[in-house]
Amino acid sequence: RFGIPAGKLGLAYPANATQQLARLVGVSEAKRIIYTAATLDVPEALNTGLITMAAEAADFDTALAQLIAQITANAPMSLQASKFILDNPQADADEVKKRLADCLASADYEEGRRAFMEKRKPNFKGH
Repeated sequence: RFGIPAGKLGLAYPANATQQLARLVGVSEAKRIIYTAATLDVPEALNTGLITMAAEAADFDTALAQLIAQITANAPMSLQASKFILDNPQADADEVKKRLADCLASADYEEGRRAFMEKRKPNFKGH
């Protein structure tokens, strides 16, 4: 369960947390959650985009291991560049271009292309 009881406590939710919530669920949904001090259950949190995955407690370790395996199967530089771009929507265009160019110039990019052509899983090294 998830809730923001700030209004019930006479508090304002911090600006950075409010903005992050709005980015996750949209401004209208963020307003609803904050203004009503609603408590969301798992299906509602999934539906609003507050969370992207859920697992029963008994299946948590397996689900987490699968997610970790999916993420770590990708090229580290690609993940780093993507994380930077997603986390910094106002990032300097030259910085974004540099990160993209670094990926294209990497050995991992070459390995990814070879693996795709050879229909095998890539073996990324992080450079």
